[in-house]
Amino acid sequence: MNKKNIYNYGDIFFNLSPEEKKKFISFDNNLEINKWIENNKLDYIVKQQSNNLDRLAKYCSKSDWDFPLNSIKAYKGTYFKAINDALEANDLNSLSNQKYAHLLLLMNSIIYSQIPEDVIVYRSIKDDEFFTIINNNKKGVGTKHKGFLSTSLSKNIVKSKEFSDRKYLLKIYVKKNTCGLYMGKSVNCNLEREKEMLFLPNSYIYLIDSPFYDNSINKTIVPCTLMY
Repeated sequence: MNKKNIYNYGDIFFNLSPEEKKKFISFDNNLEINKWIENNKLDYIVKQQSNNLDRLAKYCSKSDWDFPLNSIKAYKGTYFKAINDALEANDLNSLSNQKYAHLLLLMNSIIYSQIPEDVIVYRSIKDDEFFTIINNNKKGVGTKHKGFLSTSLSKNIVKSKEFSDRKYLLKIYVKKNTCGLYMGKSVNCNLEREKEMLFLPNSYIYLIDSPFYDNSINKTIVPCTLMY
């Protein structure tokens, strides 16, 4: 790492060697992603989730318990902001019983869904999050994400209208056996096209190389790794 990059981004404390990086798989298109998902049965979670419904039903009264409860579909819908806001504020008491049950069930589903191989995922971020990561790296610490961490198996997530105005894309190297859940069509999720992988709350992002500009997508790539 040259002196200019050290000045701009800080030193790299969690570097991966070129040989280590080669072990992480990435995908060129959705067909490759779909094949990987199918081969590893990442889309098969509904049965596991249903087995936990009765155990978690005690958190809700009959009036607000919508059986069968689909926590993942709810998270991707109206509950997304409420759940993550409560996690970010360390205020789970602000959640209704039903939202809290969704939270527990979703966490349980992620815990029992481990990544089968070293893989690269992506996350589009705003300017303030990028500068937080850089400033923390200069201090030699990671950046904590208190809420659920949403990522995509596809670099093309940057083409989504929702993220088109963002300048930075995290390229996250995720190690095998990390708890992560594919948010796919098995739960009738309308956002399956995003090829989303969801990770548990309280993750840490560490810079593993200097950010660089990718002309193919007109974004700055931020190489990093995920730790707990």
